[in-house]
Amino acid sequence: MCYYAFLVLRNPVSYLKHDAYYSLRFMYAHSLMSMAPATMTLIILLIVLVILFKTLFERDKEDFDSDQEIMV
Repeated sequence: MCYYAFLVLRNPVSYLKHDAYYSLRFMYAHSLMSMAPATMTLIILLIVLVILFKTLFERDKEDFDSDQEIMV
């Protein structure tokens, strides 16, 4: 504790900048951690939708090809 008081008295501007930097960095990391579950849910939902649309379009293409063969 005395060491921190000595640092503040010796160079208060530098210490305050250092403290503000670390508090901002902590707040940024904390906000990322609180957003992580929602972000992961959105990413998983996006992957599922992409897979679903790919399979649906492949089925439509196969049905279209089989319809063309029947007509010929």
